[in-house]
Amino acid sequence: MRHETLFPAGWNVPRYTSYPTAPHFHDGVDAQTFANWLWAVPDGERVSLYIHVPFCDRLCWFCACHTKQTQRYDPVVPFLSALRREIGILGGFIGARTKIAALHFGGGSPTMLKPQDLTSLM
Repeated sequence: MRHETLFPAGWNVPRYTSYPTAPHFHDGVDAQTFANWLWAVPDGERVSLYIHVPFCDRLCWFCACHTKQTQRYDPVVPFLSALRREIGILGGFIGARTKIAALHFGGGSPTMLKPQDLTSLM
């Protein structure tokens, strides 16, 4: 298939990387709004989870993802602590009611994590 067939001249196609997409998040989205979204997930629903690790040991010229370049593990430690708390909160909303069908890691680079830290997130 040719690129011109998929994307005719003049079409600007957004880069789709997440759902809900970035415009869904704004100052009007508070904790209650987010909680309502989570409660709306039907019981028994199969869900896919994405864990974003916003750190890399070097930046790639082609990457447009939210990331921070670091050679040190120091900034990763508080991130992991906050991430574990968030996983606990999320589990309280949908943990027993849903089945995880897929778990995806991205970033940045999940390879930035120490093996034991990556394992502890699963």
